[in-house]
Amino acid sequence: MSLRRLAGVLTRHQIAIPGDVAAALRTLATIEESLTRIDPNATLIDGVRQLIPGLMADTLAPQRTIGKLAGTASIISATTRRLPERVESTSRRLEAGTLTVRTRILASPDDRSWISWLVFESISSVLACAATIAAVLLILSDDGPMLTTTVGLHPFLGFTLLFAGVILAFRATMRMFTSAPPERRPSSATRR
Repeated sequence: MSLRRLAGVLTRHQIAIPGDVAAALRTLATIEESLTRIDPNATLIDGVRQLIPGLMADTLAPQRTIGKLAGTASIISATTRRLPERVESTSRRLEAGTLTVRTRILASPDDRSWISWLVFESISSVLACAATIAAVLLILSDDGPMLTTTVGLHPFLGFTLLFAGVILAFRATMRMFTSAPPERRPSSATRR
């Protein structure tokens, strides 16, 4: 039942989880429910707690640790064998003045869309602030022509502009918390 409660909390707080994780949680919930029907006193957590010491002993066994260390050492050894050649090549190019570094800012469409999103959100927020400040100044203004005997033009325009500024501010705030910026994937130059 603990996995069902976890799923309830995730749903209640509108937390999205990837499909693979959701499928795994559903599988575990089904296993837990089946186990509870077989033995009402048994829980999945208790079963896992009994298995953990044996799994940890197997994982941290000296033979297994030595095997992992040997594999890591061979990878590091192969990398360090090539390192002097790379350092030599880089220093040779640097000495000859032919070392080049290619960087292209905003080369990826993902980078450009992220910058566009950021600029759009910033402009929207600045416009909301400017409209609200201008509205307050207009509302407090005693000058200007009168629309009716009690309502002046400047206060009327001020309240209208205040309405627009507040709507823009709410919109910017809602977009900040509900819409995620475009996903930024590493460019092909940084994947190497």
